[in-house]
Amino acid sequence: MDDIFKQALRPFAPKDSSVHLTTENGSAVIGHPAAGDASTAQLWARIRKVEHDNEDAAKRITRLEADLEECREFIENYSDVVDGSYGEPAPNRAMQLLNMIDETLYGAGATR
Repeated sequence: MDDIFKQALRPFAPKDSSVHLTTENGSAVIGHPAAGDASTAQLWARIRKVEHDNEDAAKRITRLEADLEECREFIENYSDVVDGSYGEPAPNRAMQLLNMIDETLYGAGATR
């Protein structure tokens, strides 16, 4: 869907161009924003809002990832093992949090 939005928002598109969008609810053809039709203008406004929301979400994700890295560095000092059931070593809470952060940042099974 992102490619469709980028294509639809190209500023150099000819005025008579239109974009065909396919969604879960069906298909729609959106004319160029300069076409002057009210429903087309509303659809383009929605497309621009979605694009803006996506940019905001990307910035927020970047900030959250950096914050998780900071948390990881702090928690790493407290990471250790404790005696688990039957006397076997088990990760303490700090190590469990590090594993959760690693999975979030780097994927399942990944470690830094």
